[in-house]
Amino acid sequence: MKRIIILLLIASLLFGCIKGSVPTEKNETKNESIKINETKVETLPKEKVVEAKPKERFLPWETGFKDLNSFYLNYYYVKSGYIDGIEKYGSVEAIPEQPSNGIIKIWFLKKGALVRIDRYDEDYLGKGFCKGSPTEFMEYEGKKYALVGREFYRDITLKQWQHAIITKTISNGSSEEWNCEMEFSSGLVANEINNGAEAIEAVYNLYANKYAKPNYYRSEEEYDKEVEQVKRDYDEYYARDGARYVKETNTLQRTEQFADREVVKFYVTKDWNGYGYELRDKKLGLGLAFYIEKFKDIKLEKEFLVYKLVEFDEEFDKSVFDLG
Repeated sequence: MKRIIILLLIASLLFGCIKGSVPTEKNETKNESIKINETKVETLPKEKVVEAKPKERFLPWETGFKDLNSFYLNYYYVKSGYIDGIEKYGSVEAIPEQPSNGIIKIWFLKKGALVRIDRYDEDYLGKGFCKGSPTEFMEYEGKKYALVGREFYRDITLKQWQHAIITKTISNGSSEEWNCEMEFSSGLVANEINNGAEAIEAVYNLYANKYAKPNYYRSEEEYDKEVEQVKRDYDEYYARDGARYVKETNTLQRTEQFADREVVKFYVTKDWNGYGYELRDKKLGLGLAFYIEKFKDIKLEKEFLVYKLVEFDEEFDKSVFDLG
């Protein structure tokens, strides 16, 4: 009997434990279910926000020059004869006499499609013996420059003044006497000049130096074309000259100051088979100076300046266009 009572007690205890454990398991399961649901809420996929990345640029400057509403530029340049002499004599130092240099002033105003271009020559030949020789002069770095040409564009109208010999006479049997003046002409052009790139193109027609055209970008398409061409040139040339690749690509990572502007040194080849580097405005994408290092097959002993910017301003006195 005693044994039976003990067995009944054990059985009763076991039944109570099992009964008591059921709700505990249910509660744990319920709590676990809640945790799982909370986890699912936290991991629901969120809407992805795709950030617009800026267009990748191979060259580190913007191309805002074409978008300027107004500007004034003043370039100094070495005239073509000097650079032509490099090929003839084999070096810069061997040239016996440096031809005169020039200065070009450019004013552009998008409103009204207005452009004025003044060209000055250093030590202009006519001023010594030509009556009515240039009457407008300027000085730069201690040298005197005479106004020899002016162009004024308004819409599609062009007014032009060019210093010219009007008459030649002989006096005292052999002495020549020349009469000179700023000869005026006018006409129409095909299209108005309504952006900065077109203004530079008009200026280039007046340059006495075929080597001195600053680089600029008329459009994004032209920019992209040059980028691709530069890449091709780099791949082809630097496959043979790794040291130059390192030197030139390193310069693209650095900026310097020129004419109070932040510029990037960019090595370029010109279509006249010259090689050197141009300092380009980092913000405007406009060439501010160019130095030749190699001309055709001649490696120069020192870099040779072709042109450089003297002055730049986005605002100027609009009365410069009051030319009558």
